[in-house]
Amino acid sequence: MLREPLIFILPKDHPLAKYERIPVKALNGIDFIIPAAEQSLTLHTAILDFAKANNIEFNIVQKADNILFNINSIGMGLGCTILPGYIAPLTMSNTVIRPLDIELPYLDLYVSYRKNSSSTAIQKFIELLTKVFYLNIARDQQ
Repeated sequence: MLREPLIFILPKDHPLAKYERIPVKALNGIDFIIPAAEQSLTLHTAILDFAKANNIEFNIVQKADNILFNINSIGMGLGCTILPGYIAPLTMSNTVIRPLDIELPYLDLYVSYRKNSSSTAIQKFIELLTKVFYLNIARDQQ
């Protein structure tokens, strides 16, 4: 399992971009691009649950059906978003990532496979996950 942090992304010229840490209450009423539930229900729900828990009402201006569309929309100045941290390298020069004054939620990512599989592809994939994400995956614990 991997815990993927969520990040807050906004246009570089957005008024909230001036903050080093954005006050969570400042998110109330902002134009927001939300990942579509049809493509990413877990992420969509995590964002809405975060908003509800913090008494935030986003002005949802767009539902993005893929991450690149979401990032491009932010770059065009259409709004802000919350996405998984792994997309940070894909952001554009006209967008910024800012932490909030409280922690954003995490997404739990899972890998499942047959424990006794001798597949070279699975072994290589586990090695890659271990290396890239600094995981401690022991074959006898799976």
